[in-house]
Amino acid sequence: MDLSANKGNKAQQVECLEYGLERAASGKINNKGNNPLSGLSITELRDQTNSFCETYGFQDKVNTFHKAALVAQRPDAFDTIEDLTEDDKHWLRREITNRWDLPWAMYMCITIVSIGSAVQGWDKTGANGANLSFPEEFGIADQPWLIGVINSAPSLFGLLSAWAADPVNNFFGRRGTIFITGLFVVFPVLAQGFTQDWVGLMICRLFMGLGMRIKISTIPIYSAEVSPANIRGGIVTSFQLWVAFGILLGFSTNLIFMDVGRLAWRFQLSAAFVPAMPLLVLIWLCPESPHWLMKKGRYQQAFKAFCRIRNTELISARDSSSAGTRNLCQHLRDVGSPSQGRCLYPVEKSRQAFYSSTIFSEADFSVKQSSLAPLGFQARHNPNTTRAADAA
Repeated sequence: MDLSANKGNKAQQVECLEYGLERAASGKINNKGNNPLSGLSITELRDQTNSFCETYGFQDKVNTFHKAALVAQRPDAFDTIEDLTEDDKHWLRREITNRWDLPWAMYMCITIVSIGSAVQGWDKTGANGANLSFPEEFGIADQPWLIGVINSAPSLFGLLSAWAADPVNNFFGRRGTIFITGLFVVFPVLAQGFTQDWVGLMICRLFMGLGMRIKISTIPIYSAEVSPANIRGGIVTSFQLWVAFGILLGFSTNLIFMDVGRLAWRFQLSAAFVPAMPLLVLIWLCPESPHWLMKKGRYQQAFKAFCRIRNTELISARDSSSAGTRNLCQHLRDVGSPSQGRCLYPVEKSRQAFYSSTIFSEADFSVKQSSLAPLGFQARHNPNTTRAADAA
């Protein structure tokens, strides 16, 4: 195995890589479910912790990281670790008995990115009500294929932009990516209401799709990376809850602007820019993903980010060292592995979001009834999504 190829630009990680390569050669980290620290003696664990702290500038926190490594090695037996204080054990127990007791900064992060999820659902349903009027204004009411292309424009551009999610995230980070993609769900969305022909409308929707697809790929990742492991499933599942809530808001907005007249479709398409505006500002109040920072070798910043969203410094150190070790092992496993691919396929809920009002309209329902029916279905759907998130 070529060591220099494995390290790339990670010159600082020489000692950790040598240790990881030794374990990889012995076949102990091939199973992703394995704890990379299991099987190490106290002396080996202390030596690795000392090396980690010296490499990344945590010399003043060696004792904290040593205790954190012991907890990470024996997460189910921390009560038997003599080095831990009673206060340390109290907060570790509280992770189990009160798993939702977290710093306000953690909930702030999830609330802010949930705005982005809601915007995603709202953007999908703006076209639902607009389909009832913009084709007549642009003289394309008898061209259903063209109307379909205009409606699907975000997905058409999203087909390409989804592939850009990984390099954009790699370069700008999670917060930067959410901010940049947020620009594409503000200005193109607002511009839809000022278009004078179907070509301009489709161009706006193409650029809107660029932001939607990258943002929708980033928000669940960020949510997972800032969440503690014991509630990660519920936090990530809540992403779907807020998308569903955004769809509900979109249907409600369609109903609100239904009686505006010829301008109704312009308000229906543009209204979704409103919640996207605070997202652009508030996202910078959130810490950057600690996992992304560690992938960039910025362990000091990652530890500070963990300290904002965890209850104690010990828990922050445990999550930092555990994530760092797993990132290294993942890097070693990925050497020589095939490239990852992504499968894109039609999603039924997108069809419902775009066309449900049109379906009711073609069934001889009035404009008001066609707008009310999807709202009722979505209102019924939201509690189901809430129960799913709670179960996770």
